[in-house]
Amino acid sequence: MIRSIFAATEQEEVQEATLRAPMAVELVKRLALGGGFSVGASVVYGAFRLLRDNPKDAFPLLRSWGPWAIVTLFAIYVIYDITKALLKVAQRGVIAMEQTSVALGHIADKDDRQLQELQTLTSYTSQGIERLSEDQRGLHAKMDDLLGMVSTRKKETSQ
Repeated sequence: MIRSIFAATEQEEVQEATLRAPMAVELVKRLALGGGFSVGASVVYGAFRLLRDNPKDAFPLLRSWGPWAIVTLFAIYVIYDITKALLKVAQRGVIAMEQTSVALGHIADKDDRQLQELQTLTSYTSQGIERLSEDQRGLHAKMDDLLGMVSTRKKETSQ
């Protein structure tokens, strides 16, 4: 009984953790995606506004930024790609942990069933042994009666 209470508590904790982990992964994913869109949208909006308002100043500005602007944009894309891959790995880890917890729950249930079966078999066996013991006592009493009858018959015939 105590084990089943602990198992229920552990199962509830596992269910809570499996609900929290995907939510955390989803939150990080949304924040990363939102942050990436915010930075990208700001850069695109600034470039569009510059090209629209001052087209003469746009190319000198790009020239003044140099190659580091392109390298930075590429680095942002690479970081986004790596973050996306890490989130996939984290999601697979959460799924694996969920499957492990379900499997452990099944193992615990199986152990509980086996324990109950063992208790039932032990009880049945002890009842059978008690019946055999009673039958054996009855046989001993009958054997004693038969021996008593045989010995009295022997005495009667020998006289």
